[in-house]
Amino acid sequence: MATGINSSFLSRSRLNNTTLDGTNNDRMQKLAEKLGRITNVIQSEKSSKFDQYEQKSMNLYNSIEETKNNNNNKFNQVKEQILIMQKTLEEDGAKREAAHKEFMEFMKKMEDKIFEKFDNELNAKKKYRTNCHVLFRRKI
Repeated sequence: MATGINSSFLSRSRLNNTTLDGTNNDRMQKLAEKLGRITNVIQSEKSSKFDQYEQKSMNLYNSIEETKNNNNNKFNQVKEQILIMQKTLEEDGAKREAAHKEFMEFMKKMEDKIFEKFDNELNAKKKYRTNCHVLFRRKI
């Protein structure tokens, strides 16, 4: 009798196993479909996020390049202005130097003329004194 109970229990559990296997297969199939959908959603989101980040990085790169170009343009403008100021300063310096040289030459000529007049004046005084002495001696 023990064998009859065991065999009857075994046949029932086999029957339950086959129905459980069918139910499990259905469950597994449904889980696999859900997993597939979830994987597709994740892949779609992943691709979407990657595209968004790629677009953001391209926008950032373009913004950096635009800023770089603007800074280069400003730098070139400032550089040109500095070169113009430097050229102007050099020209002004050359003009000042030429004017100073001309003024110094004028001063030298004036100094020479003044000393020439002093020499003439001094020679005239000496000549006058000499003539005065000669005349005075003649009278004495």
